[in-house]
Amino acid sequence: MHKRTPIRAFLRCETGVSLTELLVSASVALVLGMLIYTFIMFSSKSLRKVLAMQMLQQEGTTIAEIFRSKVRNASYVTVGYDDPPVAPSKDTSFVYSIRLFDVNGTIIGNFDISDEVLYMDYYLFDEDRDKVLTRNLWVGGDPPTYFKVFKHGNHVEFHLNLYKSLGDDMLFLAEIVGDVRCKNWVNF
Repeated sequence: MHKRTPIRAFLRCETGVSLTELLVSASVALVLGMLIYTFIMFSSKSLRKVLAMQMLQQEGTTIAEIFRSKVRNASYVTVGYDDPPVAPSKDTSFVYSIRLFDVNGTIIGNFDISDEVLYMDYYLFDEDRDKVLTRNLWVGGDPPTYFKVFKHGNHVEFHLNLYKSLGDDMLFLAEIVGDVRCKNWVNF
């Protein structure tokens, strides 16, 4: 005769699971699964937003540093493409093209805003040397992306608006690179 152990008793049990118990356990499993899925999707979307915002801020910082470096190494800034170059006699606002010159009056760089693109050295020397700093200018920004050249062209301000599309969401960044002075300024 065999001894009755708890495992053998369980295995020989002939009672089954009722339909109600099966439906309740399936419902609980479904709700738990939906909660886990929602949590994972929310976390993933949040992480993508944080990473996209970091990339946007990094892009804005890089553009601002390039702009500051170029302007600081210039002697004066002019607006547009006047020939001979003339620094503005009064403060400007909402300017979309500036040129940078050295002490001898030789052009050393320029910045152009066109639609959603910010160019550096646009058609200055050669098309191959043109640099697109960003294709993500937010043209609907208030105020829009623009340059402000101050009287005599000895310093300039840059208002930068960027955007990044992330699925159904849009991220925006507005940055003012203000009062960057030409360190080699000459009064011409």
